[in-house]
Amino acid sequence: MKLLALSDSEKEYQDSDLENSIIKILSDNNSSFFNLAALFEAEGGREEEVINIEIINKIANTLGLLFINPKEREGKVCFANSQDLRPDFKQSFVLLDLLNFSSAVLHSRIYRQGKQDFLEIPIPSDSCIFWQLVQIGSNLRNK
Repeated sequence: MKLLALSDSEKEYQDSDLENSIIKILSDNNSSFFNLAALFEAEGGREEEVINIEIINKIANTLGLLFINPKEREGKVCFANSQDLRPDFKQSFVLLDLLNFSSAVLHSRIYRQGKQDFLEIPIPSDSCIFWQLVQIGSNLRNK
């Protein structure tokens, strides 16, 4: 019984963090958007491309972070890419981070009420908000 109450309070905490983060992003008048369908459209119809690099660059530039392709990440030892690093010190992100972020945004009550017809996901200009939503999305995915 006590465990159930704890998980409910954790869920409420996570939900309030999620909603507050979305409000912060949407209140930024300079917000850019992307959608998942366009993210996975290969440019020029080349099959070896899985993601649209123009959208990735737009997201990376807005966040002030580098995008690391998983192929480039293999074999490199760098603490800057460590999952244990505090979010405010992270300098790069990978596709899984972006998918976790998107999952959190699409899960939010505010987003579902206001953007039902559009699958546009806002890009935060604050990387700390991005990382907070990445963590929430990861928690949702791992439930």
